Amino acid sequence: MLRNLGCDKVVYLTRQGDESSFARGVAGLLGMSADEDAALYDLDEDSAFELSLQQTDATWCTDWNNQPAFPTRTIVGHAYDAPLYSHDAYFDGGYANLSRTGGARGCTP
Repeated sequence: MLRNLGCDKVVYLTRQGDESSFARGVAGLLGMSADEDAALYDLDEDSAFELSLQQTDATWCTDWNNQPAFPTRTIVGHAYDAPLYSHDAYFDGGYANLSRTGGARGCTP
């Protein structure tokens, strides 16, 4: 979608691991079925989440699930220094935590 709007480079900001149980739980309470949940979030199948990871130029990968919520500056500081995964030379030299290899579940396809 962002490319259709004219974006040359797309950076996906996400968290390590599967989508949070909170978000998935709220969606379930609002009526999302198990099949719809899998189509949206299942990293082991061809989900929308997995497709998004495949189509980005870089993924900024936080570890929000393992950070304290307060003080807020702690989680913001962690996110600021989180690894950026990319194979695109465009991002060379611009970020100290750039990684070309590996990646955590939920951050690289």
